[in-house]
Amino acid sequence: PNNVNTASYTSSSAATAVAINGTTIGIPANTNIADMVTAMNEATSRTGVSVASSGNQLTFTPENGADLTLANITGSVLSSFNGTSGGPSSVTLSAGIVLSATIPSLVKVTEGTGSTANDLQLLIGFSVSTTSVFPSINLNAAVTSYSNAAISSASIDGGSVVTFNNVIIENLIVDNGSVVNIANSIVKNVTLNNGSVANFNGSSVGFPSVNGGAVLNNNSPAPAGSSSFPVIKSFQVSQMDISTVSGASDAIQTADFSLQQISQARAKLGALQSRFESSIANLQVTSENLSASRSRILDADFAAETANLSRSQILQQAGTAMVAQANQLPQGVLALLR
Repeated sequence: PNNVNTASYTSSSAATAVAINGTTIGIPANTNIADMVTAMNEATSRTGVSVASSGNQLTFTPENGADLTLANITGSVLSSFNGTSGGPSSVTLSAGIVLSATIPSLVKVTEGTGSTANDLQLLIGFSVSTTSVFPSINLNAAVTSYSNAAISSASIDGGSVVTFNNVIIENLIVDNGSVVNIANSIVKNVTLNNGSVANFNGSSVGFPSVNGGAVLNNNSPAPAGSSSFPVIKSFQVSQMDISTVSGASDAIQTADFSLQQISQARAKLGALQSRFESSIANLQVTSENLSASRSRILDADFAAETANLSRSQILQQAGTAMVAQANQLPQGVLALLR
């Protein structure tokens, strides 16, 4: 079910209030958990959320898998959450709320009014099975970890600190001073912008693009039987610096990589050009044959061909007559003998 579980709660010595999907529910002082559940369920028709308790823990379940917004108005009833498998598609957090979810789907998390970055520590820490697939992830101002997942697209922004372990990422974009720590994973394409940092350990990195003062640290050893190639920190010609030995070395590596890419592109274009030339030659031969056939048809002498046809017909008829006469001679001889 789509639900969110709170941390352990018994009762509060002071009056509190909780907002569920914009509906404020007051909770008197010294209210036990059973009475709190009753008060919240009386507002289900307005909130679209049912509440249950298990021990000293509350479970909020939106109807039909709808989005769920929870916020403290006063007090700290909602201090910690643990979303269960298949959790909410959208959770809006306000001040004092910390979410730790196990949700194998796209989750949208926004910072509510009055929240600070510290309010969102350990925000949506994922722990999912190896069969879980995230269509896309977009994080802002969160400290997050992912493990054992396949992610098609991940965008890390707003100074986030994110840890990936044993994941496969098709496209990773890190921006605005965010930090990613990636271990035992495969990242096919990674783009680092604006002072962001990526630390790779025991991971495979595909095609990195490092811009705007970003840093890529690759501490992944090459697997047995493979060759080791240095990671080029920038493929931008405008960012080349040849004033130092390391900068000149990076510039040479960048130039070599660019030449390699150009050579591969030229090879592909050459093969394509060869196929075009072969097709053009075949079309030219076909065109010449059709032109010759058309010329022979147009240049034919109709009168001469008609005369030849008449001559052939006369010879055929004469031959037929001669054969008929030859067949009549034996009949004449037999008539004389009678």
